[in-house]
Parts: sequence; C-alpha cells; structure tokens
Amino acid sequence: MQDAEAGLRTLTVVRQDHSLGAARDLEFGLELLTQAKTGRIGPTLRLYRPAPTVAFGQRDTRLPGFDAAARACREHGFEPLVRKAGGRAAAYHGGTLVVDHVMPHADAIAGSKGRFSFFGELLAQSLRDVGVQAAVGEIPGSTAPGSSAFTAPTRPTRRTGSNSWAQRSAW
Repeated sequence: MQDAEAGLRTLTVVRQDHSLGAARDLEFGLELLTQAKTGRIGPTLRLYRPAPTVAFGQRDTRLPGFDAAARACREHGFEPLVRKAGGRAAAYHGGTLVVDHVMPHADAIAGSKGRFSFFGELLAQSLRDVGVQAAVGEIPGSTAPGSSAFTAPTRPTRRTGSNSWAQRSAW
C-alpha cells in the first residue's frame, strides 16, 4: 500500500528493547503520531513488548463497575489506563508484541477501512508464514467486533487485533 504521490519512502524501524512503563509506552505512541502529523518523522514502525497493562476505552469509564475493574487489574499486576481513542478494554502482557505503524498522510481518515483490510491481511499472512494459524475475521460475540481481528481458524479466539489512531495528516 504505497501513496502514489509520495513515491518510494524509507520506513524507520524503532525496536524498543524494554517497556518504558505502561503510561509512557502509550504516550510515546501518541508522540510518534504527532511527529508524523507535523512532518518531523516519516513512515515509522515501532516494535515493543509492553508492561502488563489494561488499556480501557473512554466508554469503559462510564460503565458501572469500572472502578472495580480497574482495581481488579491492579490486583492481578496490570496497570489500568484509559486510552484517548479506541473501543473496549484491551489487555497487554509481557508476551504481547505491540506494533505501532505511523505514517504522515494528507487525509488520514479517508481510506481507513481499506487500510485496515490491507494491513490485517498482511499481518495474518506474516503469521501464517511463520507457522501460526491465523485468519482475518470477526469473532462472534467479541467485544471488539470487526474484520481487523486475527483469529485461529480451528479455535475462534482473538489472537491479535488492529487499531487505528488517525489524526488530521497522520495515521
């Protein structure tokens, strides 16, 4: 998926060796997005393993039981955070690999569905290439429905998902 106007671009890869802490990891991703939006960085891929975190969505904070859920997270060694964007709660642990892909783009909102489809299938194929059974598709009854969920075809459980934070001029 290449922006025809941009021509060939360099992708900067940031391999973050260790978690910066749950809150700082989340903030750093947003900082990269802002830097892409303002033209300070070009296409960037950040790879890291997060500290145990449960990243709640804004809607979660308004539900009954949110305080009890945040307390349970802490009791089980997960830091509860609230994302500025996103759907429902997502849990990350030391075995999770987070891939932040940011890109300057004149109209980041347009084409987001196609971008989800393209990168979803790209990631699923990459997993299959290394022997992991993976497919793109919705899991019935999932709290995060949509075609951006990666599943194991033999056991419909969520293995990974795709999220998109888009701002004007970057995704």
